[in-house]
Amino acid sequence: MESTQNNVETGSQRLGKTIKALRERLKITQEQLSERAKIDRKELCDLENGAFEQISDETLKTLISICPHLNVSLDYLLIAYIEVASCISDREHFYDFEGNEIDLYGIARNLYSVDAEFLLLLSSADFLGNKELISKLKEIILSVLKN
Repeated sequence: MESTQNNVETGSQRLGKTIKALRERLKITQEQLSERAKIDRKELCDLENGAFEQISDETLKTLISICPHLNVSLDYLLIAYIEVASCISDREHFYDFEGNEIDLYGIARNLYSVDAEFLLLLSSADFLGNKELISKLKEIILSVLKN
């Protein structure tokens, strides 16, 4: 019987592709990332190639070391390892006040590309307390999305 592993991408491979894509997006080499994270380059290469079966303590330490240099959190990387479709159930759906489903997974996957200072500004008490400013920003965002 033929193995399905040839046709199905493993969690290790998804994680490796994610790390490589993040690293390339930042335009840094494996050598640069391994130096910054103070890890062995071969370890990073193995990680990007998905050359591991399970996340061991050592793999976890490596992931923790590289996260800040890829501008992502550990949970962002681990979500790539987990088969997302098998984790979603009816109890894990989120809705806004109007009953529209919110794709929290999609939002979380894209947060790393947003300017951290901008997110902190948007979540500040000064900003959230200014209804006029929020309304104006909403108008701007909606006009940009329409174009």
